[in-house]
Amino acid sequence: MMEKIQLLSEEPIKPSSENTPTPLERFRQEIAELKRKEDAGESPTAHFSAVQVDELTEEDMSIWENYKIWETSGTMSPADMEKFLQYKKSFKIGAADKSKSSGEFVAFLSNKVAIITGRMELIARYGKDFMGKN
Repeated sequence: MMEKIQLLSEEPIKPSSENTPTPLERFRQEIAELKRKEDAGESPTAHFSAVQVDELTEEDMSIWENYKIWETSGTMSPADMEKFLQYKKSFKIGAADKSKSSGEFVAFLSNKVAIITGRMELIARYGKDFMGKN
């Protein structure tokens, strides 16, 4: 006689594709973790205190993915800069379709992009070892 197996949950097991977060959900999770670190004092202020991650959009995600490439490479092409500036300009006065969270996010990215472009300027002016590093 077979024993009846007790189920741990009455919930049906979902196929893994249903459990896999979408790219937008992964982006929001990534930003939520940065926000958590900021709120806990584990990282410097980064404009995330007012960000509601559920308000971040695919446009925000797209520029974030580009930013990570720029940060890794340490450079931005003129086309990259134009792409970022167009994104940033979309937050000017009258952009009623933009959330406050996206506005705070663009402020954060503006600071990060300024670091990249500043380094690019120093390297162009003084060479790659401007800080005594090779």
